[in-house]
Amino acid sequence: MHFLGIYSGRIGDENDAQLGRVWKAASIVEMLDSIDAQELI
Repeated sequence: MHFLGIYSGRIGDENDAQLGRVWKAASIVEMLDSIDAQELI
């Protein structure tokens, strides 16, 4: 099993079709890496 991302909600009206919003694993890693870099400065 592989980690694919984190589900963070839906986009769209409740009565119409909706899309799920997922943060991809690579985006999460990039965000965390940038936070670590900022703390070192």
